Amino acid sequence: MKLINNYHTHTARCGHALGEDEEYVLNAIKAGVEELGFSDHIPFPDVSQPGVRMEYDRLNEYIDSINALKEKYKDQIKIYVGFEAEYFSEVKNYYKDLLKKVDYLICGQHFSLNSDRKMIYSGYKHDDKSVLEDYTIRVVDAIESGLFKYIAHPDIILNSYTLRDEYLDSCIRRICEAAERCHVPLEVNLEGIKKQVSLDIIGKERFYPYDYFWNIAKEYKIDVILGGDIHDPVDFLADYDKHGYNIIGKFGLHHIQKLIINE
Repeated sequence: MKLINNYHTHTARCGHALGEDEEYVLNAIKAGVEELGFSDHIPFPDVSQPGVRMEYDRLNEYIDSINALKEKYKDQIKIYVGFEAEYFSEVKNYYKDLLKKVDYLICGQHFSLNSDRKMIYSGYKHDDKSVLEDYTIRVVDAIESGLFKYIAHPDIILNSYTLRDEYLDSCIRRICEAAERCHVPLEVNLEGIKKQVSLDIIGKERFYPYDYFWNIAKEYKIDVILGGDIHDPVDFLADYDKHGYNIIGKFGLHHIQKLIINE
């Protein structure tokens, strides 16, 4: 993963990542990464999702662990601690309080809410316009909230909504218009590319990043950032990034390599 900087890194606390915190740091250094941001899946005080996100009682231990590594390796790499978080208006104050303890948040809208207030995973196929609408509203709200440094895998919903119609186009445009207006970058996600590489389906519509999304996004004056979405320390030593750069070049997207954090 030959990225100069990566701000999308998980830990084993989420239940679907591997390795120790320090292994991520050591492999990032080995790969030549200059800035490493940890952004594990955010815990909620009243929600337990084993295998999806860390339990709330591990929050402070996570922050303390990354801060200790930040100090230990300060002469070799710049480390930040943050979270990847879904945006729901009900947790806005919780996020504001967390930002007093951590360096940053990115928004990864993995779940939407249906009319019964049940969480619907944004990556499962169901072609439900109401889920697409909910996803779009929440991502736009996240962009406008000012809480997030960027939007992770904004095209994940194309896993779920497999129709390629005018309604999908309008939702993509609403997200891109908000990103342009609020100067919030969108992420070309390398974990999705890792899945494509593992199944030898690069260029086929099965996992994000989706050409369909970025072909519309190219019409807007937005920044994009490559996000490793690292779930295993060895991923820092892989070369999935070349496929991400191919997407950026193919659509002429404006790539930024560095986030401004703590300013």
